[in-house]
Amino acid sequence: MKYDPINREDLQKRLRMLMSDYEDLKETMSFHFNYTSAHISSKKVKKDEECLQSLQDEIRKIEDMLSENCG
Repeated sequence: MKYDPINREDLQKRLRMLMSDYEDLKETMSFHFNYTSAHISSKKVKKDEECLQSLQDEIRKIEDMLSENCG
């Protein structure tokens, strides 16, 4: 995702939203793992893991932008 031109405030807002989404997804995955049947589709698990990785990547990218370009 491109962020040019964008200001520091917008990046920080986006970062907070992504981190919230990331924590929500981790909580959902944990709930599914702990409280649901062992018959959860492996496709669903893989999709959740891919979403989690995507969020981590975008969070890291924004953190890098904030530290390098907006400092």
